[in-house]
Amino acid sequence: MSKKEEVKVLEAVLKKFTNTQKPMIQKWWFQIALWIIFSSFIAMGIALHKNNSIPDFVYMIWIMILGAAVGIAAMLKVSARQWPMLLPHISKKSIESRLDELNT
Repeated sequence: MSKKEEVKVLEAVLKKFTNTQKPMIQKWWFQIALWIIFSSFIAMGIALHKNNSIPDFVYMIWIMILGAAVGIAAMLKVSARQWPMLLPHISKKSIESRLDELNT
């Protein structure tokens, strides 16, 4: 890992210590909106495919992209939920001292 990448990662972790705001992905209204959007795109793909408006391979790519998007959303939700449990076990002083070391 390069020096620049390490600084970027350490600063992101350090920012988690000061951020007390709940991540957008964990808000109930955002979850509902996200699933409505995903469901709408899936229904639209099915409707287009049944009417022969799009070829099979386009439909398959459409569904794969939506599946990847659902997977990423699930991963982000789990990650956001786990951060508060992990933060007490991470040394803030160690991160700050390493950042000072890298920035000098």
